[in-house]
Amino acid sequence: MCIEKTTRHGLRSLPYFRSPKLLPVLLLAFWLTACQGPTPIPTPAAALTPMITLAPATPVLVIPSRNTPAPAPTSAVPRPTGPAPEPESRARAPGNWSSGSRQGIGTAFTYDAPISQTNPSRVWFTLDDGAVTDLFWPRIDQANFHSLRFLVSDGKTFVHDLWHDADIKTERPSPRLPFWRVTLTDKAQRYRLVEEAVAAPNADAILIKATFQALQGQPGDYQVYLYALPHLANSGQDDQIKLNLGEGVAVFSDSLNTSLASSPTFAVLTGDGPWVTASAGYVRNSDGLTDLADYRLDQAFDRAGDQGRPALTIWLPPVSPWLLALGFGGSESKARDEAARAIAQGWDANAQAYLDGWQRYLDSLTQPDDQAPDLFYLSAAVIKAHEDKTTRGAIIASSAVPWGDRTPDSADKGGYRRVWARDLYHAASGLLAAGDEVTPRQVLAFLDEAQQLADGSFPQNSYVDGRMYWTSTQLDEVAAPILLAWRLGAVERYASLVKPAAAYIAARGPTTPQERWEEIGGYSPATLAAQIAGLVAAADLAQKSGDDASAAAWLALADTWQRQVKDWTFTSSGPLGDGRYFLRLAPRGDPNTDATLRIGGQVVDQRTLVDASFLELVRLGVLAPQDAGVIATLPEVDAALQVVTPKGPSWYRYPGDAYGEQDRTSLTLAQGRPWPLLTGERGVYAMAAGDETTAAALLQALEGFANEGGMFSEQVWEDTGEGTGSATPLVWTHAEYLVLWRSWHERAVFDLPDLVAQRYAR
Repeated sequence: MCIEKTTRHGLRSLPYFRSPKLLPVLLLAFWLTACQGPTPIPTPAAALTPMITLAPATPVLVIPSRNTPAPAPTSAVPRPTGPAPEPESRARAPGNWSSGSRQGIGTAFTYDAPISQTNPSRVWFTLDDGAVTDLFWPRIDQANFHSLRFLVSDGKTFVHDLWHDADIKTERPSPRLPFWRVTLTDKAQRYRLVEEAVAAPNADAILIKATFQALQGQPGDYQVYLYALPHLANSGQDDQIKLNLGEGVAVFSDSLNTSLASSPTFAVLTGDGPWVTASAGYVRNSDGLTDLADYRLDQAFDRAGDQGRPALTIWLPPVSPWLLALGFGGSESKARDEAARAIAQGWDANAQAYLDGWQRYLDSLTQPDDQAPDLFYLSAAVIKAHEDKTTRGAIIASSAVPWGDRTPDSADKGGYRRVWARDLYHAASGLLAAGDEVTPRQVLAFLDEAQQLADGSFPQNSYVDGRMYWTSTQLDEVAAPILLAWRLGAVERYASLVKPAAAYIAARGPTTPQERWEEIGGYSPATLAAQIAGLVAAADLAQKSGDDASAAAWLALADTWQRQVKDWTFTSSGPLGDGRYFLRLAPRGDPNTDATLRIGGQVVDQRTLVDASFLELVRLGVLAPQDAGVIATLPEVDAALQVVTPKGPSWYRYPGDAYGEQDRTSLTLAQGRPWPLLTGERGVYAMAAGDETTAAALLQALEGFANEGGMFSEQVWEDTGEGTGSATPLVWTHAEYLVLWRSWHERAVFDLPDLVAQRYAR
């Protein structure tokens, strides 16, 4: 009979091997306590299984097992010595991020208290086809790793990077919570690996639990490796790796200052047991993936950095499950402490605390009732998980870099890891629909106190601390914070936020430097809708604040613009359909002329471009759902832009959109694909028009666009309805789903500003 030996450690530093004389004793102890047979894999429905805690890490290179053949003699297992050789020039070339497609995002729910020594966790992770990716710390806009993923070899005939070479199944054991179980199965059915990850609630650390099962042969017939590719401080440049096999510790560091990191970034990787061996090397030159071309790890180095993109490869022992912790800090010692704390608390305690935290959040929501589906609650958690923990209320648009596998990993290529006021407004609206009454007020505080500029406008987007990133102006983003303040009844924000923003719109509108697709300027129906609604909302708050003069001026201006919306943007001489419809944008406000727009490198007649964004005129109460111009535009939009995928209908943004993959294999972005977001918006319009049947069908279609992990992508493929390499998850789409579900459930548009609709649309 084999008895598993479990060691429960108190909080301590990472283990150090003290006496080489103990080596024979420890080898014998490990041999005696090894378990017979392969470790069973928990079924998808199983609860969290207890984690086996191995003895403290020592410089033991081999862990024999009764039923597992011992690895090759020690002489065949390379010990890391010296730095990796200076790489060839090709190995110094910039790398990339991983694809924008994600199956999950996780972080510990520590939002209900300020960050402190007792509430420290500021780490986020994402999941991409079995790889743990991004690993944000100490802010949601600072990624630190390309990926942590597993490699498997039989030492003779194959080496598999499970990120690409396995059949991948992503499950949600607790379907309302941001927790996933990923099963990676060999395509030839020889083995499988099950992986789970959580952020430690009581440490700046990520924990990964992985269990390997041999479906053919014994576990000892295979070698399993962890491959870690750092991109510290949002860049693959200037990272360094230092390895101490005896301690079972790898240290990643980047001491250079960037626009995101004003102090050094350190990460420390360790585990609950010894490693067979490990090696630091350079990508495409001396890293583990390159070395394993002959199916064996032949060389090992204890440090790499400065000369290229370093990567770490760890040969894991044949007995699983394995528990790995990656801790972060501003110094090596701090990162060591964080990793040690997470390991000491073990998988069970951390995973349960992680799940309990998110359940606490969902329990705090004032949901409509228990009829909401699991995806409703998960979407609320996904939006919340995109909020920074140092600057509360700062919710980024996505944790992904769209098409990151084509995006250089040089400094500050942040993708959608920025804060757009428009996306933030929609995120707050979605959370209000889910019953979160706290976060939207934190969002409003961020907009007021951190992001708004001195002239009353808002930047195109910003870092989570409010510093401007992209510098253009989109007037719908100036109006959106006003609408949120009105929705929340935040009269106290009138003088500081609302009045300056409304004054800016009054002085600079109605034309916008950029519309909501961030490409062109002029008279945009969607942006006009936001400005008009924003001015009406601002007037209401002005009256409540005793500023009657401003209220009167803004209402008069809103009324004038509302009367002119069609004059500026509705053509009666277009080439589509019967020639009568709203344009995407009129650069000069003369929709019946042949004024041109430059789109995707082409110059086109403004009248050839339609865009479903005009429905914001209805969504924001500026026009009635049955308005003749609205009704006339719908068939032209559908004829030009609608696509019926196997999962339901969706829409392109506009004709000739080039923002998307040309095809599944091309590195060129040349063809925009359908946006599930637009399915949600059309569903909201259907509810406004009283068409509950269509709204229900579009709600069902939108739910179908969610991937296995429950994430909504920015764009989907026409032939499958599955996500492209665009940004996934897209917070705006999750918010749109929450608003559509709540609108359908209550048979009324949830985020319609009634004050505006009563003035113009009823």
